[in-house]
Amino acid sequence: MKRGELHSTDHHVLRLVKNRQVIRDDEGKVLGVFPEALELRDGEEYLSVNWCEHFGDPINHSVLSSCINSVKQHLTVKSKSLFVLGNIGEIHASHTTHSGRTNLKIRYWPDLRDPTHNPSHSAISNLDQNPATLSKLISEAFKSFYDSSCNQILI
Repeated sequence: MKRGELHSTDHHVLRLVKNRQVIRDDEGKVLGVFPEALELRDGEEYLSVNWCEHFGDPINHSVLSSCINSVKQHLTVKSKSLFVLGNIGEIHASHTTHSGRTNLKIRYWPDLRDPTHNPSHSAISNLDQNPATLSKLISEAFKSFYDSSCNQILI
């Protein structure tokens, strides 16, 4: 795939979520993720995610583990961080339904300076930053949660 190409709607992306963005009960059980996990930081033009199918298709434990390990090679992933898995078609559908906007783009976006640095890096652009939209995206499109060891967390 070439840089800038749109991903297929049947593919998946992973987003790293910091511990402070994870909703937990009093015993530490994961209940969900705050909408802030999908917010852009000041100056960002897109939301960084990682394209799972870069490591193989169909999605399975080995593919997810490879994707998570790739992220861990270039970002600090703490033990209480999570990864959320989203289907690209569901991300588009939820975003369109709740934002009324149809211009969301999910593209392959590796670093041009060093494409091997993060080979599955992708970008979600034109993402509505309304907290209600982000909350719906998490509940409707980013439904699966994984810990930093690629163990699925059921909620």
